[in-house]
Amino acid sequence: MANSKVITDKVVKAAMEAGGKDHGSCVVYCLLVNQRWCKKQARLELWDADLHNVRGIAAEIIAKKMWVDFEH
Repeated sequence: MANSKVITDKVVKAAMEAGGKDHGSCVVYCLLVNQRWCKKQARLELWDADLHNVRGIAAEIIAKKMWVDFEH
């Protein structure tokens, strides 16, 4: 998933722009909260566990890429 065709630089850029100049770190936080929620839902809704796990991993990867960009 780290080299996904879905999570492109444009997707990460859109996520960064969602928070504007002052609230980008809030988007990272929200993505990590979303990732936690997806893991919980995967345990509760076994019929959609794979979908929830993939969504959680995607949120985590986007958050990580955003955080790395903040550091530079």
